[in-house]
Amino acid sequence: MAAEKTGLRSVVLIDEYDKPLLDTISNPELQNHIKVAVFKLVAVMLWLTKDGKRVCPMNAL
Repeated sequence: MAAEKTGLRSVVLIDEYDKPLLDTISNPELQNHIKVAVFKLVAVMLWLTKDGKRVCPMNAL
């Protein structure tokens, strides 16, 4: 892991995550599918820490 070698933490920037939602405003079914996918991505990222410990439990999301 890079953090173990450098001692530095990482940052993940997700730019324009809302663009697919805005592009599908007229298609609620597809928009909901995209919301779920984005939620799952963020949920996984919240679980990852330097120590391998969860930042927050999944039931809190």
